[in-house]
Amino acid sequence: MAEQPTLLIVDDEEEIRENLSDFAEFKGFTVLQACNGRQALDLLKDHQPDLIISDLMMPEMGGMQLLQELNQRSSDVPVVIMTAFGTMEYAIDAMKNGAADFLTKPIDLPYMLKVVDKILQRSAMQQKIKEQQMQLEEDLRHAASIQRCLLPAPVENEYLSIHFRYEPLIAIGGDYLTIHQFSSREVGIALYDVSGHGVSAALTANLIHYQLQQRLSELRPPSNVANLLNRFITENIEKTSMFITMAIVAIDLEEGIMTITNAGHPDLYLWRSRLESLEAVSSHILPVGITPKILGDNNETIVHVESGDRLILYTDGFLEALDQEGNMLGKEGLQEMILRHCRYRPTDFLQKMFDDLNRFQSGEPEDDLTLMVIDIK
Repeated sequence: MAEQPTLLIVDDEEEIRENLSDFAEFKGFTVLQACNGRQALDLLKDHQPDLIISDLMMPEMGGMQLLQELNQRSSDVPVVIMTAFGTMEYAIDAMKNGAADFLTKPIDLPYMLKVVDKILQRSAMQQKIKEQQMQLEEDLRHAASIQRCLLPAPVENEYLSIHFRYEPLIAIGGDYLTIHQFSSREVGIALYDVSGHGVSAALTANLIHYQLQQRLSELRPPSNVANLLNRFITENIEKTSMFITMAIVAIDLEEGIMTITNAGHPDLYLWRSRLESLEAVSSHILPVGITPKILGDNNETIVHVESGDRLILYTDGFLEALDQEGNMLGKEGLQEMILRHCRYRPTDFLQKMFDDLNRFQSGEPEDDLTLMVIDIK
């Protein structure tokens, strides 16, 4: 059986307190009494009523001062104000100060009961929403820990250096990346961005992660990996209306080449250290998950690489960052940032890129942000 709700009735007139208390107890409530706001605050040290009904004008501390004190204490106990004046001016003032509702004297007891029931139902719903929100936040924290555990480790050997930085918009996100290392000179890499944000995007990203791990381990060409993944998405989760932009890179340093497939993803940038130039690798095919057939005549770019070259992959949260005037960073802004910092070692490069982005944008990011740098030693 549910506990009886507890009311705290605050009024300096004993007769009014007793009449309201008798009626409320008859209707099944537990009742506490206080003769002014100060005494009510003392009672709250040891009791937690479900609702307070307080007179507006009382000695020592009136109802308005009680409301203000409760607000300062971040109390979530709803307060109903009683006033003998019966004017909207006082009622509106009380509501502006946080009152849940108001009653005019003399009190209509059946109407008071309706007001109390309405507020208690609303308060119970708000408490339920608050508990659900807390549970959701806890679930997101756990999900974020799990998703970060699934991220690959950086690669650092005598031939390659691969580092990244991943910052989801909320605890979890739709940006993700996969690395499969065949040997110290041969690696398969994918960076991808699921449309949308939050839980559904993160779950889709994790699903793609497992598919990519399998396909990359089979040493397939990047365009074949994209095609197989597209078939899987369109056959299994097409009803979600999600799509994925993706860059897949196969590195073979025995041959000194990178093979790249860009499926609707932002341009990849290749920094040529010897020439001190920046080359772009644009999209070859449609994003994954839009249509059953994505391959065409030009599905891959093959580039020869040498010591000192650096490949930079990122998600579109960088391009779409906005400054105070609402201007996007865009391709030119990103290229300028890369050229400023491309001579730094990978971890410092990542930090400086994010520092520049934070200085550029106004307010918090509006999208997930992932940046990856691959150095040929």
